[in-house]
Amino acid sequence: RQVIMAATSLVLGVLLAGLAAHASNPGNPVANPLSVVALGNARFTILTPSLVRMEYEATGTFNDAQTTVVWNRNTAVPHYTARSVGDNTEVIETDQLQIQYTNNGKPFSAENLQVKLLSPAFSTSAPTWTPALTSGNDPGNLFGTFHTLDTLSGMQNLNCSELDPTFEADSTIPYYPCVMGLISKSGWALLDDSRSPLFGSDDWVHPRLDGTCNTDLAVNRTACFPGQWSPSNASTCAAAGCCWDPQPVTLNLYYSALRQDHFTDTTCAGCQGSGYVFVRHQGNVLQEDNASTIALNLYWNPSPTNGRGGSNVVATSPPQQAGYTFVRVQGYIFKPGSQPAGTNPVKLWVNHAQLDYYTTMGPADEEDAAAQGFVVVALMGYCWPPSPAPAASSCFQRSGNIDWYFFGHGMRYRVALADYMLVSGPAPIPRKHFLGISWSKWGNDLTQAITYDQVNQLANASIPLDTYIFDMNWHLKPDWTGYTWDTQEYPTPVALMAWLHNRGLYLGANLHDAQGVMPFEAAYPNMARANGIDPSSKTTVAFNITNKLFSDTLQTLVLEPRATEGLDFWWTDWQQGLPGVGAVTGITPTWLLNHVRFTNYSGSARRGLIHSRFGGMGSHRYPTGFGGDVNVGDWNSIKFMIEFTTTASNVLFCYWGHEMMRSGGSPTDNTEIFVRVMQMGAWSPVFTSWGNGGQNNNLWLMPPVYLNATQHVLAMRAQTLPLRYTLARIAYETGVGQQRPMYYAYPTLAEAYTVPQQYLLGDDLIVAPVFTPVGQDDVALVDVWFPPGGWWYSFPDGKSEYTDSVATITATIDEVPVFVRAGAVVPLRNYSEAIAHGSASLPFLALQFHLFYSRDVTAGSTWVYDDDGISESYMTGAFTNTTLEYTLGSCLNVSIMTAGSFAGMPVQRMYTLRVVNFASASAVTFNGQSVPRAAIPGQPGTWSLVGEDSVVTLPWTPVATKIVLTLC
Repeated sequence: RQVIMAATSLVLGVLLAGLAAHASNPGNPVANPLSVVALGNARFTILTPSLVRMEYEATGTFNDAQTTVVWNRNTAVPHYTARSVGDNTEVIETDQLQIQYTNNGKPFSAENLQVKLLSPAFSTSAPTWTPALTSGNDPGNLFGTFHTLDTLSGMQNLNCSELDPTFEADSTIPYYPCVMGLISKSGWALLDDSRSPLFGSDDWVHPRLDGTCNTDLAVNRTACFPGQWSPSNASTCAAAGCCWDPQPVTLNLYYSALRQDHFTDTTCAGCQGSGYVFVRHQGNVLQEDNASTIALNLYWNPSPTNGRGGSNVVATSPPQQAGYTFVRVQGYIFKPGSQPAGTNPVKLWVNHAQLDYYTTMGPADEEDAAAQGFVVVALMGYCWPPSPAPAASSCFQRSGNIDWYFFGHGMRYRVALADYMLVSGPAPIPRKHFLGISWSKWGNDLTQAITYDQVNQLANASIPLDTYIFDMNWHLKPDWTGYTWDTQEYPTPVALMAWLHNRGLYLGANLHDAQGVMPFEAAYPNMARANGIDPSSKTTVAFNITNKLFSDTLQTLVLEPRATEGLDFWWTDWQQGLPGVGAVTGITPTWLLNHVRFTNYSGSARRGLIHSRFGGMGSHRYPTGFGGDVNVGDWNSIKFMIEFTTTASNVLFCYWGHEMMRSGGSPTDNTEIFVRVMQMGAWSPVFTSWGNGGQNNNLWLMPPVYLNATQHVLAMRAQTLPLRYTLARIAYETGVGQQRPMYYAYPTLAEAYTVPQQYLLGDDLIVAPVFTPVGQDDVALVDVWFPPGGWWYSFPDGKSEYTDSVATITATIDEVPVFVRAGAVVPLRNYSEAIAHGSASLPFLALQFHLFYSRDVTAGSTWVYDDDGISESYMTGAFTNTTLEYTLGSCLNVSIMTAGSFAGMPVQRMYTLRVVNFASASAVTFNGQSVPRAAIPGQPGTWSLVGEDSVVTLPWTPVATKIVLTLC
């Protein structure tokens, strides 16, 4: 932590200060001029020793605006040198990279750009990169994440380059967006920001207009928007920042034996005279002109000298013979010259004996013309063959500019994440309550009375609860979208929310926005008028999140009244594809909804919070993630969710929360797998139990053995909140999430890359959730890799120990394989405090420190972070750190000290120190005073032996008091 903080502290203050001002996009996008090396149409910005922005602009005009991904480029200038080594060749060298660029006036390629890494990678000791390599074709990339697990089941592929991003216009799109990781076994990763939308001075997104409309390479065009949805006309396409080109039209050959006349047209409806029959499809031509095309025209001569009653000529200019007049443009072909790849020549032929012209558009035409005695008059240009149709979209992305961020960190994966945080912003700390236990249920039969009963039943079963989320049953629902309470089912919603708040719960509500604001909504009249619609017309205010007026009024006129009544945050359940973002290419509705709702939540004193799907790079700034409806009737679904959640840390998306749901309708259907899902979720960053009429999550109705297992793991989640909230602070400061792949800590060991179903929770816990059924002996088997370099104990009892091996662990239905590093200290809450409803939002009044004694570890420490849990004041220093340090010699010496302050912090705190496997103590002192030994553990001001553990329970002590304990 200290190493990473040293690397980031110089610029983190600027970012955090901006966040504290509640701006939606803090940071300075203009780099320090001393970090910039400009070479012709190329520009290199040395952001850190391992992170370089590499740009190419044919116009030489570079873009310094904020994008949806990158908000800050004004980093501390790292040490680097730049020197010329020959004609137009420059070498830029940092402590970690050597960049060689030859300014040959062309875009980046392997011919003119090469980067050597000065640190080894896992897969090679001397990594070298050229633009021929991308994160998509890098076999060593460690992957990132994608949009949602909704509708998926079983194992999935995380390699975006192998996933199909296409989808219907209004369908769920699991794989789009999909992003590759910022780290790789190859030592490098490439982030392409060339097409990301920009933030303007109005704090709103705008299309990026860098580059040009590349017509010469039309076969390589990328659609303006993926999938089957696209702007339908030139004006909306241009407004989105894209290039318009109608789909090519096919020209056909027709022939009239009567007139001995060859005629090229789209249909014979345009034939002059009669007797023409279809011969073949000739080729595809454009429908609109541009700088690289020329018109292919139809000319007509009603009285040719052959006396056969009319002659057609399709050419770029009229024939030399008199009498031909222009009729219309048939289409546009590429100009003669350099032939574009994949095209055929368009030639004009003539048969002088018959005075017949023949326009050929490919080999078949040319063979036919030559066989009939025609000779070539001119090469007029090039067209696409008739089949297959050219790979072009009517509305396609601009191209020609390059804006890349090169991450060359070797195996220093944590530093790569910290560097990304410097330019893209930190991952904010979620509201404290949402790191506790959340519960939700859907069903048309749910009512206000049932809500009261659900919460009471959870409390009676000692199941902790901190957040209650209303699924879409809360609102009027002629369809999916709704913003008005259904008062038939919830007669007094304000009173209901007040009751829930009084129990310490925070409240969220599900939103499906795709259908806009419909006339039945309470807010419709005001919303319609604000958007220029006469309310009496009953015209729906269509959803268009990229329209700032719509976005602002949806927030202020529709959602704010619900927030004022008592709803605390929104669960954005967007799964309708891309409609609603037609104004800006390169963005998804999910990303912009997340940005707007996180940064504009009611009441500026509250920190942002959403629950939504992944919207693309930069989404780490808007916690938390909603994984969607996963089919958990498949054991492999649990297996993949573990990997999926862990791997997302590679792009800083460190707060995935999946719907902990069951498969089957009764409380006993598939209960074993449901319990294992709950266990996996309880050790994940965010936990939400979800159910409906067909997938019941009424936990209190489960058979006792399964209910006890579920209650046990949820209570443990509640108890570990001090650890997980501290890890949230670490993620905010360093970019390293709480659920970490093993290779973060062990990048040089091959085994670390082969165990995606286990992970590190912080630095000191290994978690390996069960994803297989129990056998006849009522235990499930899980293989766990224990890295070398020290012992690992079973958590929390410390009874089993492992090192440098793969061990097969047995787990009953009540057990989750979790292991703690020898010598580590794990902070927990007291059980009774932790399971109380609403406890997650409260300051830590009583703390337990579990020290896992090892004779091989002579010193150690931990710390517990706390703040008010709800405001943004943590960004400006309103928080506390409680640090425990220990040394081990002839006695165990422990000190505990709290620094800092925040509004509402406790004045006193009760501490418990449990030294696991340390039964040799015979005397204990607290600040120099002897502590009496008690037969019954847990009495304030006493210590006891509990099995092999020494347990010291201190009296309530002022938080400002430094505590010194000695166990001898």
